[in-house]
Amino acid sequence: MRKILHLKTGQALVEFALAATLIFLLLAAAVDLGLIFFSIQGLHNAAQEGAAYGSRWLIGSSPRALNFNSIRDRVRHESGSKGGIGFVNLLDLNNDGIRDVGPNDNSVVGASGTTYQMMPDGVTRVIDSFIQIQLLADTDDNGDPMNDLVGGQPTVCANPAAATTAPCFVRVTVQSNYKTIFPFAPSFARTRLLHSSYIVRIRDPFGAGGAASTPGVFQTVTVPPTPTATRTPTPTPCTTPSAPSTPSGSRTGSSPNYNASLSWAAVSGATQYKIYQATGTGSYSLVSTIPAPTTSASIALLGSSGTVNKFKVSAVNACGTEGAQSASVSVTK
Repeated sequence: MRKILHLKTGQALVEFALAATLIFLLLAAAVDLGLIFFSIQGLHNAAQEGAAYGSRWLIGSSPRALNFNSIRDRVRHESGSKGGIGFVNLLDLNNDGIRDVGPNDNSVVGASGTTYQMMPDGVTRVIDSFIQIQLLADTDDNGDPMNDLVGGQPTVCANPAAATTAPCFVRVTVQSNYKTIFPFAPSFARTRLLHSSYIVRIRDPFGAGGAASTPGVFQTVTVPPTPTATRTPTPTPCTTPSAPSTPSGSRTGSSPNYNASLSWAAVSGATQYKIYQATGTGSYSLVSTIPAPTTSASIALLGSSGTVNKFKVSAVNACGTEGAQSASVSVTK
């Protein structure tokens, strides 16, 4: 009789151990999934703050450009100088216990004396890798620049101030390393990379500090003189522009969103420049039109890491006549 009682006790312990393991696993997963959800919400709010600011305050004149340092600073301080929003520390996005930007919590990105934590490659700043900013063109004008792909990548907006440019949007993506409380839930990875993006259409008035780009003009009305016949001007024929010199190119940005920074010498009589892109032995495709006198552009590199991208530039005159293309320049992604 005592032997049967011991057998029942042992069976109950085994059953409890099996059930408890499953219960604790589900509890751990619920805790981690809840914290991940709130962390992503915090990243989304930070991305929204950066995109909203970036869409309103651009820098430069021709072309207008995003203020990358200020956008990243708005993202980092979305919740104040301490950076914490309860679930994720925006001042330490890689979650290694070291400030991404130093030497203190109030440090401003781009300010004199500011220090930066670097990625393992020793070249890329942590904030550049974990706060990614893109200026995208909505070429089909449907309100969604993410479906206007060239070679699998969104189309880059070269100059949002150009009248002929398609509507441009700023996209801010914020990433953060989340360390699971229980390494076995929700996956076997100890660290999970969380991210959230926000896209806003450019709303910049192209004037510093929100002032009008063109000052007001007051005009005195006077009685016009008797009109006289004007001579019909003799039209001046348009001369086909010459091919631009071979452009220079270099890779910029951070993985995986590398860009090719291109520049070339101005061509006499050109009112705009067309940029053509190809990969490998493929044919060239028109990827961007740049208004003169701008002689530079940033174009997204296509393909995977190591893919050779080739670029050519041609000039177009006021009559719409396009000249010959330049020799190609290669930039490796």
